[in-house]
Amino acid sequence: MDNPFLVNVNRQEKADTEPLQDANSSLLGEMQDSTTRLDYMGGVREEPFIQTAQHSDIGTHRNQNEDTAFSLVSLAGGEKPLMPFAISIVADGMGGHADGADASKSVATYMAQNLISRILLPLMQESPVNDPVHNIMKQAALDASRIIHTSDASQLGGTTLTCGVIIKSRLFLAHVGDSRAYLYDGVKETMSQITKDHTYVQQLIDSGEITEEEAAIHPKRNLLYRAITGGDVEIDLHTSNLPRKGILAICSDGLWGSVSDETMQQIISGSVGTLQQKCEQLIALAIQGGTTDNISVVLTEFRF
Repeated sequence: MDNPFLVNVNRQEKADTEPLQDANSSLLGEMQDSTTRLDYMGGVREEPFIQTAQHSDIGTHRNQNEDTAFSLVSLAGGEKPLMPFAISIVADGMGGHADGADASKSVATYMAQNLISRILLPLMQESPVNDPVHNIMKQAALDASRIIHTSDASQLGGTTLTCGVIIKSRLFLAHVGDSRAYLYDGVKETMSQITKDHTYVQQLIDSGEITEEEAAIHPKRNLLYRAITGGDVEIDLHTSNLPRKGILAICSDGLWGSVSDETMQQIISGSVGTLQQKCEQLIALAIQGGTTDNISVVLTEFRF
């Protein structure tokens, strides 16, 4: 991230939470499921499917990579299959701090460990997960912020955090900063941004003071008003049903700041190349587009 610093902007946001139910019965309770039952095809019944790919690159203008990308998929078939489960995380260390790389790694690692121990392992053990997923994610993010706290001004670190969890056909997100999550709907063939940037220019856009085009070249476009820096922080939470098929994309601003949403969608939705090759192509386009930042992207493809 290009020399960001936090500015104080008071903003109230509301996010719905939804608990997981008993893992031995209807784990996601009475939520509405937008997926449809898959029919037999050629005598072979399709099973739920998730795969993930990621790439994090230092870029051409930095001497270290302050981004951290993490992904994990759990699938188990058979007579009693486990629910499809995936974690996708991008944390972008703040370049204006001495230890942005350490901060992003510590926060991403802590989030992953917490989600694995509190959600995935109980699922694998067929134990109930009674806490709402968003409560688990929010508390993990707050605790992760506290572990990077330091009173030594010379060792300050900070990071963005965008974390997605897929359970069955349900998406849960926890978000702070200006890394982004996009959802490509493979049924409607549309892609939408599902996080909101916690930046100064986004506030100007929301208030109607500048346009999206003006924001792209604004001299303060990299200024954050919210990030994980070692203390309490407000976490944006999001939950939604997933389409029957699609791709969740989480990336740092090194990507979306240099590659248009339209181009990203073309690459993500294209039929050419593997998921890993799509990650690498997006990184290459960001570098060609002149990004001066580190670039990270995690793509999680699903079919239910």
